[in-house]
Amino acid sequence: MRPLDGEIEQIPGLFPGWRLELIQLAPRCDTTAVSCVAFRSHRILRLHAGSALAIRGSVPTRCSCVLFSASQPANARFLGQPLTPNRLLRAGAGAHVDLFVPSGADLTILVVESRLCMPRSSVLLYEDGNATPQVLDELRVSAVVSACRLADKRFPAPVTLTELCRHCGVAQRTLEYAFRQVYDTTPLAFIRSQRLTRNRMALLGARATTSISDTARACGFTHMGQYCKDYRRLFGETPSTTLARGQSLLARTMKQWPAKQQ
Repeated sequence: MRPLDGEIEQIPGLFPGWRLELIQLAPRCDTTAVSCVAFRSHRILRLHAGSALAIRGSVPTRCSCVLFSASQPANARFLGQPLTPNRLLRAGAGAHVDLFVPSGADLTILVVESRLCMPRSSVLLYEDGNATPQVLDELRVSAVVSACRLADKRFPAPVTLTELCRHCGVAQRTLEYAFRQVYDTTPLAFIRSQRLTRNRMALLGARATTSISDTARACGFTHMGQYCKDYRRLFGETPSTTLARGQSLLARTMKQWPAKQQ
C-alpha cells in the first residue's frame, strides 16, 4: 500500500465525482495508507485507517460501490452496522454513504460503472451471501442522520445538545447512545471534530497571507486559545504548521506542473 503520512485530506482525490467528506474523529495512532487499482469498468481501493474517521457522502450517478472490511476486531461500520468479514454492503447510484472507520481498520471499496449498477439509491447489506435492505429509519440511526443535517444546516453557527435533541425528538441519553453506536463519539465531539477537519482543509488550501483566526471563525470557533488547543490535540500540529505545509505542498505541485505538460 502507498503511505499517505496520515493525511486523510488526500483520500477524496481517489474518488473523482463523489461528494465526499472525511472527518478525523480522534488523534492519529498509526499511519494512514491507501492503494488504488484502476480498470476500465471498475476501481478497487484499500484503506488502512491510522486514526478514527467518518466518511460521509453520496455515490455518483454513474457508479455503484461495494464495501467490506477485512480487519478484526476493528471493523468499519455503516450507520452503526458493523461490516464484519462475513458482511458486505452494496450502495447504488445516488445512495447516501455514512461510514465510521476506527483506527487500525482495513476497508476495501469496489467502485463500478453505471451499467453494472444496482437500482438507484438502494443500499443492501449482505451477510453470508443473503441480501437484505438496509433499514435507515431505526430510531437511533435516524436521530444521528437528523442531528448531522441540522449541524450542517446551521454551520458555522453553534448548535447545542438541547437543540439537537429537540430537533430529533429524542432524549439526550438516546442521542448520546446513537452517536456512540454510529461514530463511537458524542454528538458535540463529532460536530467539533467535523469543524476542526473543515478548518484544516481550508488551511491546507489557503494562501500564505491567510489569517488563521479568520479561517477559525469561518468554521465557528471564537475562542482562539481553546481552538488552538483542540486543533493540536486532534491533528498533532498547530494551525500555523498546517498552513505552512499547505504552502509547501502547493509549491511542489506548481514546480512539477510544467514537467507534466511536456
